[in-house]
Order: sequence, then structure tokens, then C-alpha cells
Amino acid sequence: MAESIVQIQWAYSNKRQAAYATRNPDVDIDQSHPFEGADIADHVPNMSDNAALLGKGHEFATRNEILSWDVRFRRSFIMTSKIAGWAFAFHCGKVTTVNLGGSPVAYSHVFEYQDPVGAGFYGSGRQQPAVTIVERVASGLARRFPSCQVMSVEVTGQLADWTRIALDMIGSGKKEDASGFTFPDSTNPATGGEGLGLLRNAGLLFMHGPSGGVQVDLSCDVRSFRFRSEMSFFETDGYCPGSGYQISGDPTSGQIRNKLEFGRRAVMLEFVVNASSTTFHTRLEASALTSAVLTTTGAVISGANAHLWRVNVPQVKYKSVPIGTDGDQVIYTVTAVIFYDQGLANPFEVTVVNTTPSYLVSS
Repeated sequence: MAESIVQIQWAYSNKRQAAYATRNPDVDIDQSHPFEGADIADHVPNMSDNAALLGKGHEFATRNEILSWDVRFRRSFIMTSKIAGWAFAFHCGKVTTVNLGGSPVAYSHVFEYQDPVGAGFYGSGRQQPAVTIVERVASGLARRFPSCQVMSVEVTGQLADWTRIALDMIGSGKKEDASGFTFPDSTNPATGGEGLGLLRNAGLLFMHGPSGGVQVDLSCDVRSFRFRSEMSFFETDGYCPGSGYQISGDPTSGQIRNKLEFGRRAVMLEFVVNASSTTFHTRLEASALTSAVLTTTGAVISGANAHLWRVNVPQVKYKSVPIGTDGDQVIYTVTAVIFYDQGLANPFEVTVVNTTPSYLVSS
């Protein structure tokens, strides 16, 4: 009988690898989360053959060698405060955590881009924290991928739906057999399930207005939104001489990366609103500087603390405001350019409130 995609399992750690090339120990890979779609890691080789060489008596290759390995995958989730915190921790690389108290205890995590100048976690501020991912594709295929980094995070919201989050990840290309790995309990919210941390788009609060001025609640006019942050990596530069092979000591097994640094970072904000005034076109034509704060919430943790995701973007200018229709309504699709903010020392900051005590502690 064929395997089913409902049997796919994956696991990750809230702790970062102590070093880029040193995987998390299995005891620290104690988290899982349900995801949408059969997003299986794509582990692919870069191969070279001698088909272009002449004098072999025919036009086909007689030799083929694996030169290097790459691994990439995408995960899409109905967003919870748990997975949002993990995604932005490993994507941004900088987190400030405050214990808010209560029973159960709530924690506030503020995420910002790490400083690209400096030693960072692994000797370079341009190298993000790395984590080990374990996945079981089928009963006989469980794979462990060390040194994975979160390349992009995208949060989207639609009317009458859950808030969703999608991640693109990239790794060193290293793969290990994980047939003996014990996956976290998927029915336990602390290690696997969604629990009460689900964030509904119905809980969206969208505050927007002139930068440094009075912000207005646009929540009832917002039909959808999309916030995305993305890293552009020096992917080939990571295959440094001496970086090692897929199988240690076996030069025919292909090279793996021993570092993965980002070159540039990009952020975008897009939202669709009902066309109820000329405000958005006026701001576009005036090249006005605005700001935006999006907050989406879930169930109460304890006291006044609830599961929450918030992004604060202090400086925004509109790039385009096309006019369109959706059924019988006229809409604006606003695409914004996000600027570096001197006061924040970053283009944005994300706040997540959940029950996770810490992120990015070294394994």
C-alpha cells in the first residue's frame, strides 16, 4: 500500500545550534507543528558529467560526479503565536524576552534584525542562527537536516479566515539518517499541537497614519494584508574549500556549505482596502511618510495577556495604489516601501506573546 501525505512528520528546536556545522542534539529537537500541504525538503545534488568532451566515440556521458548538495523547503501554517515566534526568532536573529507573569506564564518576545556588523552567533553578523530540522516523509525515510536557516517569512490575512504564515528555509546540504528519532507528541500543544495559540484574522487591528502623527484604525476597511521579510544569501560562497563532504572523508559524496551569510535584506508590506476616500492616492502623490502597526490576537493566556503577533513599521511610503474592483466594491491595493528607522535602528520590529520561555538559546 502506498504511503499517505498525512503521515508526514517534522520536528525542530527553539534552541539554535551552538555552531553552524554542529547540529542540535536530538533531545533539543522537541517541537513540532501541523503545516498545510506536503512541503517536503528538496535535497538535490549539483552534478557534472563529461558529455561535452569529444573523442569518446559517441555523444553520451561516460562519467557523472556529484560536486555539491543543497537543501530547501517551504512550510505553510495556519499561524499560531508558537510558530510565529519560532519563525521570526530564526529569521531575524535578535530577540528580547520579558516574563509577563500570570498562570500560566506569558512571555513577550520582541524580534528585530540582528546587527550585520560584528561577530554574531558564528563569527559573522551576516550569518543567521541555524537549527536542525528532522522530517519523516514515509515510514522508511526519516531525514535529519542540520544547519538550516529561515530565508523568508510571509504573514498574510484574509477576511473571515485564519492568519497564515509561510517560511522558506535553506540548509547546508547535509543529510543524516534519522530512523531512530522519536518525534514530539503532536497531540500535546506544548510540543506539537496548535493549542489555544491560533491567531484569527478577525482579531486584526490595523493602525495606520502619518509617521509620528495620529494613527487611525483601518481594520474594518482592510480586506487582506501581506507582510514579508526576505534574506538574499551568498549561497555559492558557502561552499568554501575544506567545508567538508556529505559523508565525512568521502570526496565522491559531494561538498556541503560550512557557512551561509546573507547579502541583502528586503521587507514589503501590501494591503487591500475598500475605496472610501482619496487618502491613499493623496499620500502616494505627495510621497508622504506614514507608519503602520498590525496586530492579530488569539485566546487569553492569563490575566490581560493573550496570544499575539504584532508588526510595527515606523516609516513607510506608498509605491503604488492601483484601483480595482472586487464584486460590487471598488478597492485599492496598496504596495508600500519600508525604510530604515533611525530611532528603532531597524526597518521593523515584531512582537509575539505566547507561553514559550525562550528562543535562540544555544544547544
